[in-house]
Amino acid sequence: MKAMNGQCLGLSSIVLLITIVMIFTNKFIKKWLNFYFFWLSLSLLIIGWFIGFRFYHSWQRYYHYLHDDTITKEPINNYEQSLIISKALLLDISPAVGLLLPLSLVFDPSRTFARFICPLALISGTTTIFIQMPFDTNFINELDFQLSAKWIFIGGEGNEIYFLMHVTNFLLPIGIYLNTPRGKISFFTLGAVTFTLLFYFYVLICIKITGCRWNVSGLSKNDWCDARGEYYAVISITKLPIIVCVPVVYILLFLFIFLFCYIKYFLTDKFCWKYCGKFNKWYAWYKV
Repeated sequence: MKAMNGQCLGLSSIVLLITIVMIFTNKFIKKWLNFYFFWLSLSLLIIGWFIGFRFYHSWQRYYHYLHDDTITKEPINNYEQSLIISKALLLDISPAVGLLLPLSLVFDPSRTFARFICPLALISGTTTIFIQMPFDTNFINELDFQLSAKWIFIGGEGNEIYFLMHVTNFLLPIGIYLNTPRGKISFFTLGAVTFTLLFYFYVLICIKITGCRWNVSGLSKNDWCDARGEYYAVISITKLPIIVCVPVVYILLFLFIFLFCYIKYFLTDKFCWKYCGKFNKWYAWYKV
């Protein structure tokens, strides 16, 4: 188990190294990164890859589920049925932002709407790549982890493109932040909070209509209290009662949204634009 956790830690370290390289080489390719064609091509590649290796399969299973008269349409106590619904309707945060973020880059060349999604995507990528993978003892057993090119780029059965999706959720927002012009911090913070609230409202509607009770971004008790729930590890590690743990997690979620918005603002808007001229030798690479 320790060796496999070491492999996960190694993958997390590689992602961190890629992040550092992205930051310190950004100035040399910034001219090309500001072309809409670059973001369009990258986004279409990501969307095509994700649909081909995950979403198409999920939508196909959901189609058969809807046309199977022997399956109850009340999956409140049926874990497998809930997974089919959740994966097809994007009720989990990670696949939802994994698809919506590149889609926003296709239809919005200004990358304004993408910045509304970036904080939630960063939270998804950060918690999975740098916290769950190296330190969650249940991670390897749940995913049947095997270090291979197939697992990294395609994933395993039932957990298609798990690793690649979270890496994309982490690296793509960083690329957007480094190459998106300045803007009002209040506008982008409000946009990020509004997007997050709209997403949870969408999940609540789907829960009400479909009866899905697992993998619904924590909006069901089963996600927290059932051993198969995606947030069960939070309850088991903190030992907090659910009535305390859930509000704390969601408060932290929105605090991190504000944090990521302000990191973008201070690093690439306020600090770098104001002091680049004075410390040109050190900070010139931040300039647009």
